[in-house]
Amino acid sequence: MDYRFAPERDYADFAPGRALRGGKGRPNFPVRLALELYGRGAAALGTEEVRLWDPLCGTGSLLLTAALLGEPAPRCVFGSDADAGAAALAEENLALLRPEGCARRRAAQERARKPGAV
Repeated sequence: MDYRFAPERDYADFAPGRALRGGKGRPNFPVRLALELYGRGAAALGTEEVRLWDPLCGTGSLLLTAALLGEPAPRCVFGSDADAGAAALAEENLALLRPEGCARRRAAQERARKPGAV
């Protein structure tokens, strides 16, 4: 496949355990592929205002990728999933789109780095 909307670059910061939360049996959607699919869809719509819904969002990696890296950035993102555990991870990952969500994630990472952390 020729990529037209997703530049070739290092997307390691979006790997599970770094920016995104994942879990056993819950893989994240590949970032470059997600960005390409979003870009193709947005181009086909031919509009500057995109609203994105992922009905099987899993951990929300496709939604977060589109929101952070998509051109044009979606005006809003929605996700749903029949798996309540996956939906909870998606909610936590999508919280990174708000300053308070980033602050909570940083605080959790700092707590985990302290000696004696479980």
